[in-house]
Amino acid sequence: MTVSENIRFDGQVALVTGAGRGMGFGHASVLAARGATVIVNDFQQHLADDAVKSITSSGGKAEAIIADISVPKECRSIIGQIIDKHGRIDILVNNAGIASFKAFEDITEAEFFQMMGVHLFGSWFLTQAAWPHMIKQKYGRVVMVSSGSLFGMVNNSHYTTAKTAVFGLGLNLAQEGKSHGINVNILDVIAGTEMTKEGMSDSPLKTFILEHYPIDGPANVMAWLCHKDCTETARFVPAGGKGFGLHFFASNPGWWTQDERWMTPELVRDNFSNVCDFSNYRVVSDAQVCSELVAGRAGFPSMGALSEASEVSAPCDSWK
Repeated sequence: MTVSENIRFDGQVALVTGAGRGMGFGHASVLAARGATVIVNDFQQHLADDAVKSITSSGGKAEAIIADISVPKECRSIIGQIIDKHGRIDILVNNAGIASFKAFEDITEAEFFQMMGVHLFGSWFLTQAAWPHMIKQKYGRVVMVSSGSLFGMVNNSHYTTAKTAVFGLGLNLAQEGKSHGINVNILDVIAGTEMTKEGMSDSPLKTFILEHYPIDGPANVMAWLCHKDCTETARFVPAGGKGFGLHFFASNPGWWTQDERWMTPELVRDNFSNVCDFSNYRVVSDAQVCSELVAGRAGFPSMGALSEASEVSAPCDSWK
């Protein structure tokens, strides 16, 4: 593979949702500064226009498409307009989002569906509309903006549910995209954006984020994930401030009964502490690895071998 000296996107077309301000504007600005033609999507005309003006005044190429991505037909219209004008779409950054903090029992149906609409429906239908064009090109880069809050956060269930769904969508599309030259990665962004200012209650944490986590950091991580030289896919990358890392799922050997009996609630109770051991684990990179680990606890190297076996021996060495 020939690696470019500089990260550039000349000749490529990128769509960034929620790019009128905040983190979306950061993503759009970095891509445009490095040569991409950036489509700024927002549902507010004045925000999108201001973003385009800022990018073009700095020498970048940008244009606005105003649409509500929670509406499937508007998602299809966005992609249609891009293809009609530019003939291709190389990069899709599913960034748009909303946030609110509320106790689980107080979240209304309307609030739940609004949250799912912006985060999940927008990511689903935009990517689905762009997907055939990326397959035809044999190339595409998709970034799903999820959140580390999916690991659990108080008074944020509708937001974290939506972000968890976006994460799952990204992992599955990464598997489908491999054979078509389409990489899909998931970004966990921490930045002092307008959403942070408006959505978080005043606290030392909010002040710290606003002061120490500018939008530049995550935007530059996004840029690498969207570059043609980047071969990573199905990665969940947390980025904020001056650093970035990697979230990953893992599974440990757990516990396997050698008793003649099958599993009972009592056996689970008496051995549950064994499965809370984090000293030995394997990273679960896809469903195939997951099934191998399930089979390994029964003494077989794969689910196929498990289904064909007549008797169980002992757990196999699936953890190395």
